Amino acid sequence: MRANRRASGTGCALGLVVLAAVGAAGPAWAQSGVLKVALQGDTSNVDLHLTTHYVSRVALLNVYEMLYTLGEDLSIQPMLADKHTISPDALTYTITVRRGVKFHNGKVMDAKDVASTLNRMKHQGCRSAEFKALVKEVVAADASTVRITLTNPSGVFLANLANVICPVVIYPEGEVEKQGGAITRPVGTGPYEFVEWKKDAYMRLRRFKDYVADSRPASGLAGKKVAIMDTVDFIPIPDSSVRAAAIERGDVDIAIELNVEDVARLQSKPGLVVASSPASRSTTSDSASRKGRSPTGDCDRRSPTPSTRTSCPRPTRAARESRFPPASRPGCRSTAPSTTRIPTRSRTSRRRSS
Repeated sequence: MRANRRASGTGCALGLVVLAAVGAAGPAWAQSGVLKVALQGDTSNVDLHLTTHYVSRVALLNVYEMLYTLGEDLSIQPMLADKHTISPDALTYTITVRRGVKFHNGKVMDAKDVASTLNRMKHQGCRSAEFKALVKEVVAADASTVRITLTNPSGVFLANLANVICPVVIYPEGEVEKQGGAITRPVGTGPYEFVEWKKDAYMRLRRFKDYVADSRPASGLAGKKVAIMDTVDFIPIPDSSVRAAAIERGDVDIAIELNVEDVARLQSKPGLVVASSPASRSTTSDSASRKGRSPTGDCDRRSPTPSTRTSCPRPTRAARESRFPPASRPGCRSTAPSTTRIPTRSRTSRRRSS
């Protein structure tokens, strides 16, 4: 059987590797096996309220979800929120959360989880000063309604909630206290659940069988997502040349942030496809992945993640194409349903027979 590997660029959301926006046809693409993603570093902290580290988000934004996030055009889009209203004086935001969404521990998410998360953001973490100054009070009005009172009117409050740097990912109420004051074993509502993290070796995620996907169309980091692979391993390989060699040998299925000098060489390799996509309006990047094994598949869009925007082109990332059909991810154009999201810039992939 013929298989291909494809590389994708760091301009797409591979940081959410293995989340897929594939519509109703998504489940048909589900595949068994392990997808291996080579990253430029290791996770620094699994509690995303406490870190601005980009690589930490690459894997964990497949596990956690936010109330609001960024769409393909960097517009603010709901994720766990269903809708909201703003009072005439612009001081009170009333947010209705989606019903029936489950955490990986089996608990059904409700307004109390959202309120406890936002209250924690006020008092702990890398954005506590921001939220303390902005938010006066957060209460759960009922099971599906959160009422947020601001200290002063703000035209950017939803943008604060959608910021992916030190993101407002929703944790179950009481989970932080249960784990001793900081999250050490992630529990979220995303399409993949945390299995284990062996520092400097890998972080492993597996498809969450009870995931409740958003019914809204995929756009950037928002909208419908479908987990395609059974298991995903994120493997830290700090040296770009070693990552490039790993994708060439077939040791990994996706390699993020490849050096530009490796791109021309990989483009000349039979079966390897290198594609580039802008990480923002002003930059482009490269990466590689295997077709069908790529969590997100082809990526031809700008990254919706502000943290990946820079004033100059960044290195590439690579992903291989495998015997499975390509997977596309929200926020990245793809020819097929994807299984990942992570801000990347270019990609490469290779064909090989199996």
